[in-house]
Amino acid sequence: MASISYWFLSPSVLLAALGKLKGFDRTRPTPAFDWSQAVVDVAVPARNEEANIGLCLASIYQQDFPIRKVTVIDDASSDRTAEVVKRYSELSGHQVELVARPKGAGKTPTLREQCETSDADALVIVDADTVLADRNYISRCVQELFRNAGVASACGEVRPLTLGRRRRMADAHPVARTIRSEFGAGPKAASRWEAFLEALTVIYRGGLYLFLQRFVYDGHLKLFGSRLNPIGCAVAYRTARLRECFRYAQPRMGDNLSHSEDIFIGHYFNWKGWRNVQV
Repeated sequence: MASISYWFLSPSVLLAALGKLKGFDRTRPTPAFDWSQAVVDVAVPARNEEANIGLCLASIYQQDFPIRKVTVIDDASSDRTAEVVKRYSELSGHQVELVARPKGAGKTPTLREQCETSDADALVIVDADTVLADRNYISRCVQELFRNAGVASACGEVRPLTLGRRRRMADAHPVARTIRSEFGAGPKAASRWEAFLEALTVIYRGGLYLFLQRFVYDGHLKLFGSRLNPIGCAVAYRTARLRECFRYAQPRMGDNLSHSEDIFIGHYFNWKGWRNVQV
């Protein structure tokens, strides 16, 4: 409940209010690179995500931007995450690259290894329990990533999804629906009490996320030209910038960046004078 302080006149909220009063960002785009020609890879770190990975992959492959490669890194899952990924690839015809680790390493080394081996212009990191609800999520993030010099990361808005909506989304996609029937993997039906508690949580989190993203973070972006850090569940990074971040951190901190690696990465980018933008 630490985030409840955002509802009051904290320094962060006051700075955001100043940014909102400043008005819209009047910076003229100065693209030195045609974003529509960017080579984009997607990496999906996963651990025990058999219930979510099918729908996550379905939402990635429904994007309107051409993706060169999608890699799922199975971090020593004890469930059938790897089997679901293989079956999704068979049913959909998409060549999903699967990296199965016999021993868990965590999300940070996963990101570091992916940006070291990828020669893509942009690397999009999507958590396995995340659904890209809008078909243009990646294209809008990539566009903002290359519109102006100095942008190192771009992310969109995040909303909580109820289990009911996840089920409806899975049922609407043929492959995700088949995987759910074959593996019994997918959003489970909730009892009335669980549905009630979930509804209360979604109402609170939905309101908080809306306030943070539309007011606080947007105000900071208008005032400073950057957010402190991207939202780590679905972020487009300039691969070269992310690689520099990990090469700085590795000899100093190893892979123990923080409990939320997006915070460390975002602060590193700001320290170097690069920008984290929100679409």
